[in-house]
Amino acid sequence: MRNTLDASIANQAKLVFFDNMYALDPEEISHLTEKTALEASSNKGKIRKQILEMLWSEVASKKLKALVARSADFYGPGASNSMLNEMVISKMKSGKKPQWLYSASKKHSFTYVPDAGKATAFLALQEDSWNQAWNLPTDSSYPSLEEIVRILNEELGSSHQVQVMPAWLISVLSLFMSILKEVKELRYQLDQDYCFDSKKIQQKYGIYPTPIREGLKNCLR
Repeated sequence: MRNTLDASIANQAKLVFFDNMYALDPEEISHLTEKTALEASSNKGKIRKQILEMLWSEVASKKLKALVARSADFYGPGASNSMLNEMVISKMKSGKKPQWLYSASKKHSFTYVPDAGKATAFLALQEDSWNQAWNLPTDSSYPSLEEIVRILNEELGSSHQVQVMPAWLISVLSLFMSILKEVKELRYQLDQDYCFDSKKIQQKYGIYPTPIREGLKNCLR
């Protein structure tokens, strides 16, 4: 990040930084806006917070013009490194049971990849979008995993039930699986309502998210 900032400043280049929500205050997970404080608890979040503080410091000193485009958990056609794609959509497409972690009944935000890409490019082309953060368009229905599985069952003509891995099992398996060690520190994103508010970009520029059912149907094609 230091190299990126220095190169941008040296070349008088604007910087568009694509971000996630890890650095945001976990206590505000039920309603994340652009005003939510940078107050991370996880190791991943603390690194993100440090990176963002570096960026905003350069903006405050007027050495750099930048914007932060922030996404919730993402999904979309071909998004092979998306949890929702890999654990739910792809499994159900192949006739297998969907899986999830901690809880399937909590509200959860998912940003559709094509929406994120288009909105980020749009923001970079505006004159009045700079030196601020933007939450990228995200469906405000905040569907639980149970609701997503129901939609997918309707589209596929199937009757799968989501298989939830409980906290105790994740703790045990994390002793042997390094990826689950990382998941444990992000538990707060999965065992309570996680709602990512993108009203700012919607009200300012009229850019709205793809409804979750439409996005899921596109993933099944």
